[in-house]
Amino acid sequence: MNTRRARLSPVGTLAMTAAWLIMLTSAAHHSFAMYDQKTTYVFTGVVTRVSPDASHSQISFAALNEARDSVISSLQKSLPYYRLVYGTAGERPRHSSGRVWFHLERNTRLGLEEASPGQAPAIAHYAIKVAPFDRSALETRLRELGTRMLPAADEPGVVRFADNNGIIVEVRVAQ
Repeated sequence: MNTRRARLSPVGTLAMTAAWLIMLTSAAHHSFAMYDQKTTYVFTGVVTRVSPDASHSQISFAALNEARDSVISSLQKSLPYYRLVYGTAGERPRHSSGRVWFHLERNTRLGLEEASPGQAPAIAHYAIKVAPFDRSALETRLRELGTRMLPAADEPGVVRFADNNGIIVEVRVAQ
């Protein structure tokens, strides 16, 4: 049996090293280091949406109650899920309105509150922080697109409108 040992040229060695470094950085990007892999959490629910994006697929679900006959719509019962996903370090004490805030990285906040009786849980609004912009030009363009503009008298620096799903969007300059 005749065996030959392959040798890499300097260019080949450089290419292999670059590939190895790229693998390391992509492994770090997709790391599970922030999760406690020794603990298993089981959530029973109904898949509500699947987003099969090329880089980061998402599966959304609504948790079921213990009897497994209806979706949990209670803020108190859904908080363990949000604590698992976002951790407890960013959770703030419950506001007098009943809203629970999670302060996350990059000055991002998530506010949760109980749905009104008879209403299904939903996203009430979201805010987008942007670089300084021409407010008049933005409002004009949104109106041209047929967007329903909403008053923002309580927050004068905010442009507020309803998106195509009826969810309220706030555009504000990042501080």
